[in-house]
Amino acid sequence: MKMKFLGFLGLTLLLSLTGCGQSRFSSENTYLNNKQVIILSKKDDSLQPANSAEFLSAIAKHRVSKENIELIVEFTRVKPTGKWIEFDGNNPEQNLTLHFQKHRYDFNPPFRTEEEYHNSAVKAAASNDPNYDYFFDLKYYNEGMVSVVKWNAKSKELVVMRSDGRLATYFSDDRLASGRFIKIPKDMIKRDVK
Repeated sequence: MKMKFLGFLGLTLLLSLTGCGQSRFSSENTYLNNKQVIILSKKDDSLQPANSAEFLSAIAKHRVSKENIELIVEFTRVKPTGKWIEFDGNNPEQNLTLHFQKHRYDFNPPFRTEEEYHNSAVKAAASNDPNYDYFFDLKYYNEGMVSVVKWNAKSKELVVMRSDGRLATYFSDDRLASGRFIKIPKDMIKRDVK
């Protein structure tokens, strides 16, 4: 069964889950078959696959197609554009302002300016820091959407991007639900792809 990518719907669900944004839907802003990348930060390696064979074994019962496995790996290659998405009737600049106001105090020290917040979001999204790991989100997959999580155990940063590299949100979070996320092993990720 081929999964449909419900980018806007999935993003809305994610933002509702994380408390960011509203759970309202607008048909004019719903984009079907649009991929999404979720970038988070913190990891739990206790029960995570160490290599691609273990990863494939871990996702086997979820019937992830070969095509979707390739997409999972592709999602690890998205680079940020530095622009923000339009969301819930807000243009990109308004969306940035709302997220800055909501999340600036998530960080220690808090961001003083919107520009600092924005620059840090772009930096986190673009980071090749080895403390970041990628995770496949089983909850969203089982709901019909492929999502990939990039998590930094040290900085606890969370960034959400769309497949075109536009930023959706950025905040600090120190929790990663066990059983929901499966680590994508390094041997599956091709970091040198441009």
